[in-house]
Amino acid sequence: IVVVITDGKATTGITQSSRIIGEISKLNDNISLYVLGTHGRANGYLLDMLSFCNRGEQIIVTSGRWDIPQAIERLVASCKDPILGRIGITTDSSSKAELFPLPSANLYAGKPLTYYGACDDSTQKIVLQVRGEGGSAKCDIIFNIDLSTALKARTDLKAEWAKRKMHTLVGAYARTPSRELLLEMQRLSFETGLPIPYQGEF
Repeated sequence: IVVVITDGKATTGITQSSRIIGEISKLNDNISLYVLGTHGRANGYLLDMLSFCNRGEQIIVTSGRWDIPQAIERLVASCKDPILGRIGITTDSSSKAELFPLPSANLYAGKPLTYYGACDDSTQKIVLQVRGEGGSAKCDIIFNIDLSTALKARTDLKAEWAKRKMHTLVGAYARTPSRELLLEMQRLSFETGLPIPYQGEF
């Protein structure tokens, strides 16, 4: 677990945000990257995608320098009790379910690990495998989810799923830009009315 405290402005060496995100993410084997921006003018795209693509979180302090110490404490507290790293999720192929966000955050004590999923209306069952590593131990658990008895979803659930999918696509594009990912973002935006975040950055 690495905590980075930065003004969020790249001034020497590689300075293009997408390239920084991509190069660090490709080199990273198993580091969770937590990032704190020290002022409101920090590059939100860089800090958000850098932490998201590397299984971490980011905080940008907008209220002034005197609040930086408390923000550091909050950020460190959110990752101080790791349980499982290298979290991966897989669903059965027959359900055609899509779960986001990806890559998955890691699992910490006292902190829920939340995914948003979508599947066809006709799907009655989803088999979900969650796997991870705790020290030298490799762990996994299988969930058999019966949708026929599921509660009626909140009205905002679809929008929340779309936000996570969009964020996943933007992160994937930041790591490895491609026309296919850009078209997928545009399709999702058209279908849901959701704007593409940070579009001016890439």
